[in-house]
Amino acid sequence: MNLKKLSVIAPSFKSKELSLLFVKSFEKFKPKNLFIHYIIVENSSDVSYKAEILKLPNVTWIQNPNAGSGSEANASGIEVGLSKTQTEFVFIAHNDTAVVDSRFFSSFDKKISEGYELVGTLQSVNRTRAYHVSGLMIKTSIARKVDLRPIYSNGFMIEDVGDPLTTYCREKGILTYCFKNTSYNEELHENLSPPFGFFKTATCIDDEGFPIFLHLSRGTPKSQSTFSKPDRINLKDWIYFLENNVGIV
Repeated sequence: MNLKKLSVIAPSFKSKELSLLFVKSFEKFKPKNLFIHYIIVENSSDVSYKAEILKLPNVTWIQNPNAGSGSEANASGIEVGLSKTQTEFVFIAHNDTAVVDSRFFSSFDKKISEGYELVGTLQSVNRTRAYHVSGLMIKTSIARKVDLRPIYSNGFMIEDVGDPLTTYCREKGILTYCFKNTSYNEELHENLSPPFGFFKTATCIDDEGFPIFLHLSRGTPKSQSTFSKPDRINLKDWIYFLENNVGIV
């Protein structure tokens, strides 16, 4: 590993299980020579699970009670986290994601060594084709230059939270890369070995075809029991899969 230090930022909203599993997944698979500083930004006044989160290694807890809601809150949480970041690179993510293989770190390390300064796990299918902040690594100095809030035109969102990072990099000629993801290509699941081939959630796949990163999607409303669809992975299934099939406990 060329990368020796990394900050990881994850906004949270009253979602204890998600945030705990998020940090534990990085800790389970990270190489021994990599130091990770976790920055959990609680976008509310909730402190009910603060003590439990702080028992995990190298975690900073930031209370962000005035974050607002939705995409604006997500942007606020990330920007607050960036203010506490002291490493050259930072991984920005949703807390309903998880590392599921040690290849995650070697894959990102390889791309950075090749000169990429923005590496994503999910590329949107809208007209901007931006790398989504559900999971991306970027040079901290670049991330701090960009307003991460979503952009609207005539009342419609044309760039989601964090999408301006991709736009900025493209305009400045900064090298970017995004791994394949089953979120917009479900056929990729067919080539995945068990148990990942049967777990129909967004799966990031490295260049060799191995699953390295999962995204539950709608994790916050699922944790608040405000979102549920029969064809979607629910929070209970997410926790069971990570604990029993990936060994994150």
